[in-house]
Amino acid sequence: MLPEAFADNAALALLYALGVIAVACLLAFLANLILGQLLNLLVKRHDSPLRSIEIRVIGALRVPAALVIILFGVRLALISLSQASTQSLGFVSNLDRLGNTAWLIAVAALVCYAISRLIRALMRWYSARVQDTRTALNTAIWPILIRISSIFVFALGALVVLDILGIPITPLLAGLGIGGLAVALAVSPTIASFIAGTYVVAEGHISEGDYVEIDSERAGFVESIGWRSTVLRSRFNNMIVVPNNLITESIVTNYTTPTPAVTGIVECGVSYDSDLREVARVCLEVAGDVIEESDDANTEFEPIVRFFEFADSNINFRIIFQGIDRVATFAIQHEVIMRLHARFKDEGIEINYPVRKLTTAQPGEDLPAL
Repeated sequence: MLPEAFADNAALALLYALGVIAVACLLAFLANLILGQLLNLLVKRHDSPLRSIEIRVIGALRVPAALVIILFGVRLALISLSQASTQSLGFVSNLDRLGNTAWLIAVAALVCYAISRLIRALMRWYSARVQDTRTALNTAIWPILIRISSIFVFALGALVVLDILGIPITPLLAGLGIGGLAVALAVSPTIASFIAGTYVVAEGHISEGDYVEIDSERAGFVESIGWRSTVLRSRFNNMIVVPNNLITESIVTNYTTPTPAVTGIVECGVSYDSDLREVARVCLEVAGDVIEESDDANTEFEPIVRFFEFADSNINFRIIFQGIDRVATFAIQHEVIMRLHARFKDEGIEINYPVRKLTTAQPGEDLPAL
């Protein structure tokens, strides 16, 4: 490797080694430059560069490729110095023997680094492909999985290096297993919430901005979906933090899907003496006017009136309409009730108070037997 003319001259041997390293750095720079130009060309040719697997892979391996060239250059420089016969470079021979261990560690670290970057690139490529439908997966769960994958790769590389160096790893694995079990038991609620969070995000039934109700007790707009909990903003503008494992174990009603439009109901009752057809006509006119004038109503849905019960004092009915979302139904309901009350007064339609009809015996009469 080292020319014979340089073997007896320490200065020439050092210059030769430095030249090898310089050439390696130059080749690494050229390789990085070529891959960069290739990336620019691919970016210009793709409409969605982040969704191109070729761009992701080349970008991930660009830096490791340059580091591989530099590492080999340093290795060749040390080998050439070890071949020098001058006594002033005798320490390099000892350094070269120690360098075998350092070489294995450096190669293992570089391989782990390249694999880690490649895995992260592939995961981010997949994340970019599904970002339109699973935003929370990209922002909350996916970064954690990327970090865990990197830790796993480097941990596996460390075990391989220890095994190559002759260090027994069986006791280490046993200790890690026991320690991992203890940690898992200590943070089991957190782990359960994290796994539940992946279910919530992956299934896609809840997204940020949706109005949801959990077990008819907690309701609000979804502000964020994290790896441990989901944050809701109630109609009173308070934040409700709900553990993800509670969401997976509860009945959740999403008022935003499949469409944001939500059906609203106004219940009322009229006297038994009322003309029900006239009542239905008045209700439809009132509801139609409110829907036509309101920006909160779904104008494609025609209001409906349905009588449903012979109650103690009134014949009860429902006015059914649709708002553009859950909150809009409250405003429409408010307006319909006010206008219907005023219209019933104008039309002489009576809404009875609770009434009881009492039958009493007149003098000389007997009450009918029950």
